[in-house]
Amino acid sequence: MAAFFVLMLLVVQIGLLTVAQTTASASIDGTARRAAMAPDRLGELEVALVDELRSAIPGAEVLTVSVERIGDIVRVSAELRWTPPGPDLIPLVMAVHRERVVVVPP
Repeated sequence: MAAFFVLMLLVVQIGLLTVAQTTASASIDGTARRAAMAPDRLGELEVALVDELRSAIPGAEVLTVSVERIGDIVRVSAELRWTPPGPDLIPLVMAVHRERVVVVPP
């Protein structure tokens, strides 16, 4: 019976980790799209991304966030430490990166 509960705990935590990683990827991808359209607002977007990650992913601690323009490319990256609900079996750190080409208005 104890093995069943441990396996159930692992399945639930893996599912929640997948949801947290997908949510972080979507937030970072959205920030990359916004940064590609307005590359002069990178500082504002970095602060907004930190707020978005903290509010969208329960149990996430934002370690680093970077929104930078390198030539014609905008690179957005974030590193998160995620604490699952329930027992924290292993430390989980996610690193997500996205790049977009800067949009030039006609």
